Amino acid sequence: MSGPTIAFIDCSAGIAGDMLLGALIDAGAPLDEIKRGLESLHGIKGEWELTTNRVWKGPGSIAGTKANVGSIYQHKEAGAPTPKSGLSDWAKEKSVAVFTLLAQAEAHTHGTSLEEIHFHEVGAIDSIVDTIGSVIALDLLGVREVHASFLPFSSGTVKCMHGVLPVPPPATFRLMIGVPVCPAPKGAKGELVTPTGISLVKALASTFGEPPAFIPTHTGVGAGTRDFPEHANIVRVAIGTKIDPMATEKSYVNPAVALRSAESTSCPFTTEKVVVLETNLDDLNPQVIGYVSERLLSEHHALDVWKQPIQMKKNRPGVCLSVLYRAEHEREILETIFRETSTLGVRRNAMDRVFLSRKFVSVSAFGRSVDVKVAFLSNEAVNVHPEFEHCKAIAVEQNIPLIQVIDEVKALALPQIKML
Repeated sequence: MSGPTIAFIDCSAGIAGDMLLGALIDAGAPLDEIKRGLESLHGIKGEWELTTNRVWKGPGSIAGTKANVGSIYQHKEAGAPTPKSGLSDWAKEKSVAVFTLLAQAEAHTHGTSLEEIHFHEVGAIDSIVDTIGSVIALDLLGVREVHASFLPFSSGTVKCMHGVLPVPPPATFRLMIGVPVCPAPKGAKGELVTPTGISLVKALASTFGEPPAFIPTHTGVGAGTRDFPEHANIVRVAIGTKIDPMATEKSYVNPAVALRSAESTSCPFTTEKVVVLETNLDDLNPQVIGYVSERLLSEHHALDVWKQPIQMKKNRPGVCLSVLYRAEHEREILETIFRETSTLGVRRNAMDRVFLSRKFVSVSAFGRSVDVKVAFLSNEAVNVHPEFEHCKAIAVEQNIPLIQVIDEVKALALPQIKML
C-alpha cells in the first residue's frame, strides 16, 4: 500500500524563500502552474515577475535552480496576504500560517502589535511570491506532509533597513524558538536562514532532523544569491512516497528487480509485512478482554487476536493479549487498546506473514447458502474451509451434528472447486 507523498527539505546549509521555491521547481513543480496560482492573489496581479535560471554554487560547482522575483511591493495594511479561491484550501491554509508566523515575529521584534507593525519583510513582493509560490509548488507536487533537517545557527552581521544587525537577525532569532538548530557549515558567516525561509519551514514541517522512511521519486536543488568559499549555498528537496518504517527493519523490495524475478519464477504463496502487538493484563475484567478482542477484529482491521493465560509478578494470573495487524492500522489498534484496557504499555514486533492464495465459493446446503474458503498451493486446492458461523447456524437450527454439516458442505463444494 502506497503511503502519502512527502517532502524532505535539507536546509543544513541554510534556507530562504527563493531557495526553497527554486528547489521545488527543480524537483518538477511546473513554473507556469505556479505563476497561474500566484496570479490569483489579491492585490499583486501584474506587480511581479518570476523567472528561473541554472546556476552553480560552491567550490564543487553544484548545479541548482535560482528563482528570481522582480519588483518590490509594499502593503499599506498590516496582515498576511489572503489568496483568492484560485488556490486549494490546503495552499490557502499554509500560506496564511507562514505569514502569521512572520508577522508575529516582526511585531515582537519591534515591540508593537500586529495591527501596527510595518511589514518591510511581509509586504515585500518577493517575499510574497517566494512564500506562496513555494506552497503552491508543494501543492502541485501532491505533497501533504513536510519534514526538514535542523537549521544552521550562524554568526556574523547582516545589513538591512534597520542598520547592521547580528546574525541571526531579530525576526529569525525569534522564529527559531521551538525549531532544532545546529552549527553552521565551516567557514560560513552571515545570514544563512532568512525570516521568510524559517517561517516556511516552521509552518510546514511536522518533524525536524532525520527524514522518515520514504522512497524518493524526485529531487531538486535550489540556489541562493550569496557565494561562500567553503560550502554551496543551496537547499535540497526530496519528494517521495512515505513507507512503513518497520518495513526497513528487514528489507524493501526493489520493484524493477522483483518484476523481472516474478516473470521468471512463480511463487506459490504470498508474503506481506505485518505487526504483532502484545500486552500483559492482570487487573482487567475478563469480560472486557473479550469485548476488546471482538472490537479489534470487527471494527479496527485486526487480522487476528488471541489470548494466552500467563503467570505474572506476585503470583498473579494474567492474560497475554496478542494482536496481528497491518502497519497502516496501527494507530487505531493502539488507541483502542489504550482506551479500552488497563495496560500502560505494549510490545510490538514487525515480521513476515506467509500465506496461501484463497478463493471463495458458495454452495446451497440444508436449504441455506454457505460460503466456503479454498486455499491453493500453486494450482492445487490444499485446504477447504466452510464458513463456521454458517455451518453452526444450520447445525443449531436443524439439530444436526456440526461435523456432519461441515463434511456435507465440503462434498457439495468439490465440483465448484475443480472448476477454479
